Amino acid sequence: MPPGCSPLRSNVQASPNPIVVGKYMPRRTALAAVALTAAAGLLAGCGGGSSAGGSTNTADSSSQSGQAELVNSVQALTAASTLTGTMHLEGSGHDVLAFLKARDPSVHLTATEAAVISRLTASFEVAAPNGEKLSQLTGISDGGSANIAVADGSKKLVTIRAVKGTLYLQADLKDVLNDLGRASTFRTLSASSSQLPSFLAALVKGEWVSLPIAEVKQLSHGSSTASAAPGASHAFLAAIEGLLTKDVTVVRTGSGITDRLALTANLRSLAGDVASTFATLVPGAASLDVSHLPDKAVTLDATITHGSLSTLRFDLGQIVTTADVTLPLDLSLTPTGGKIAAPAGATAADASTLASLLGAFGGAA
Repeated sequence: MPPGCSPLRSNVQASPNPIVVGKYMPRRTALAAVALTAAAGLLAGCGGGSSAGGSTNTADSSSQSGQAELVNSVQALTAASTLTGTMHLEGSGHDVLAFLKARDPSVHLTATEAAVISRLTASFEVAAPNGEKLSQLTGISDGGSANIAVADGSKKLVTIRAVKGTLYLQADLKDVLNDLGRASTFRTLSASSSQLPSFLAALVKGEWVSLPIAEVKQLSHGSSTASAAPGASHAFLAAIEGLLTKDVTVVRTGSGITDRLALTANLRSLAGDVASTFATLVPGAASLDVSHLPDKAVTLDATITHGSLSTLRFDLGQIVTTADVTLPLDLSLTPTGGKIAAPAGATAADASTLASLLGAFGGAA
């Protein structure tokens, strides 16, 4: 989620069954989770200042601790007018399969499916109105814009865009449903597209559909029309800063135009901190079960370029205790980006029909 974004609130109650962190997730569920998480981050409202006002740190890194430099680098990202990020796995399908098998020997995954997972990327862009900084935004509806895409290599599967208070969606529905194990559903939809509501027919064809963000928020709140509490963005960024200074040791491992930092923490303690920190911000966080995670130290590598956090890398192999595997997960961030424009010719969606569709889709996923 982009720094400064507040999570989307929901009236859905947390599941009484704990969520198992790090357990193998089937490909179709994983893809649905990526898309839903991206949507939640997008609709939450990005920007939100911090206690430091989002100002860029200009102090020489040698004069501050690694931990202070890391916190300042997160705050510096909101001092820009745009932010672009990309997340992907650094590994082959073989690496993905080896990791998942090491985590759960009962995993049934083909080499082809593992190769698809290794190619998936999630990218996001956030932009403030001309002349403003991301730290001045209180939400996307406050004049900001955002774009999120999930892709298989060079082929975009899902694109979600928000511009001037309107949400736009375009999907390669055929490939998405295939990945969800619902190829027959696409064939049925395609054959009956002439009888579907116009926005569903457009979606089936891979065209853009649109819906006011206010209606999307209302759907996410059920019958409630309450908006996110003022300062929620501030609370989210403060939570991120808190995690970086609690139970985490930061050591500077390299200095220059790009500084390199190593963040070390106990995996189980860190996961517990995440659950407790975001319990009031992210629905379901309080029900995370971290007891099965290894009680061991893990390291996350960070780079800071010109005072801003530029990359984070975590080797997922560190959570495996039964085998020697490597599967880095990389997040790159840059305080730059192009203009995010509303797509032309989008078909307006009907909110009530969309709500029913999402409910059915969520149950299937």
